[in-house]
Amino acid sequence: AAGAAPAPADTAYAAPGAAAAPAAGGSCSDQVFSIFNGPQGNDPNGVNIADVVAALNGRFTDAQVREAVESLVNDGHLYSTIDDAHFRSTLL
Repeated sequence: AAGAAPAPADTAYAAPGAAAAPAAGGSCSDQVFSIFNGPQGNDPNGVNIADVVAALNGRFTDAQVREAVESLVNDGHLYSTIDDAHFRSTLL
């Protein structure tokens, strides 16, 4: 019992940050990429970054999402479409 007591306390302490990320789908980049590969990604004009931020329900800031998009573009996973705010996945 003595060994079990610290574990729940540590888990409870870590839960807000640690549990939120996996439950929400992983890193910012992973979640952003999943949105571009989801139903919204089928638009030939791409997905607007503002729509991605909204779809993430405040889990990440606008700046974090833009950084993730830039990284995904640099890695060849996304490309820009009609303007600097719209992108599509290379998988679609």
